[in-house]
Amino acid sequence: MNYYSVAAVELITSNLKTKHPGLAKVIKLPFASFEERISHAVHLSTDHTAGRDTVMIIAGVHGNEWGSCEIALNLAVDLLKAYEAGAGLAYCNKHFDAEQIKALLDERDVVIFPLVNPDGRHHSQTAIGDVQWRKNRNPAHSGGDPARVGVDINRNFDFLFDLAAFDAGAGVSSSEDTAYSTYQGPHPFSEAETKNVRWLFDQFPTVRWFVDLHCVGQVIRYVWSDDDAQAHTVSMNFRNPQHDGQRGVSAGGYGEFLATADETRLQALAQRFVDDVQAAHGTLYSAGPAFELTPYSGTSHDYAYSRHLRDSSQRKVLSFYIEWGTIDYQPLWSDMVPVIVEVSAGLIGFCLATR
Repeated sequence: MNYYSVAAVELITSNLKTKHPGLAKVIKLPFASFEERISHAVHLSTDHTAGRDTVMIIAGVHGNEWGSCEIALNLAVDLLKAYEAGAGLAYCNKHFDAEQIKALLDERDVVIFPLVNPDGRHHSQTAIGDVQWRKNRNPAHSGGDPARVGVDINRNFDFLFDLAAFDAGAGVSSSEDTAYSTYQGPHPFSEAETKNVRWLFDQFPTVRWFVDLHCVGQVIRYVWSDDDAQAHTVSMNFRNPQHDGQRGVSAGGYGEFLATADETRLQALAQRFVDDVQAAHGTLYSAGPAFELTPYSGTSHDYAYSRHLRDSSQRKVLSFYIEWGTIDYQPLWSDMVPVIVEVSAGLIGFCLATR
């Protein structure tokens, strides 16, 4: 076995409904990529009309991070097979019994979007010399230069998109220059891929937890990415333009407001993931806030959590991203298999901890 092609990812996703008709519902995403690919997500539920609290997991946002799709699909297949068989799941030394798997899908829905950026993945897997291609393949802002094609999907969400919100010396990992792999695009949600993620949030107002799978680093991180979190000054937040030009410098006077109760819950869920990854076969991940000296803008996890702060009618979404692996964006398949095992264990533990 080896990494899935884009066609294989879509085929496996579509086949989940056929193989597990009582539990899996395949969702066609409405926005086609530049290269006219249609993406699909899968909704795992024992009652698709119940409106249960939902965990959303997305993967394949960056074209060169191949293994994220495999982790997401493996999780879906494992949960479906185990539930239908009335069985538990074993990930090396970490075991979940049948009662835990049953309770998980009886009490929670899970929405998995395994390949957000199909054009980027296809290009990374097939174009000679471009295996590390990260962005999508939208050429609209390239000026005809192949090196300037594409937008970084994980900089295109609506969170502090205007880089003037940051201190001029902050070194934001996002760029207005199309030559950079972190090019953010002309405006938030300019790209079909981010529109599809936003659409999923809108279709599933029951989402309470969000995870975006990336590599590399062996970490799980949670909000915020623009600056250190603080819980004492509510008015010091991403919506307040009075703080524009101050964000992104550690111990620089600005801190992004995060309620203590939310931070405590974020820490606990992240630690559960870390504990169950380690239990699988000893790999130690770290957990903590996303901001570590270098600020980010326009990320999926910041957008997910910020939705309820922008619009009080939206439910709060506790949001995370995972960076699996150590060095390689496309490790040898023999090295990827244990990563799939341990991250799957961590994700199931995470989902169980939401109950």
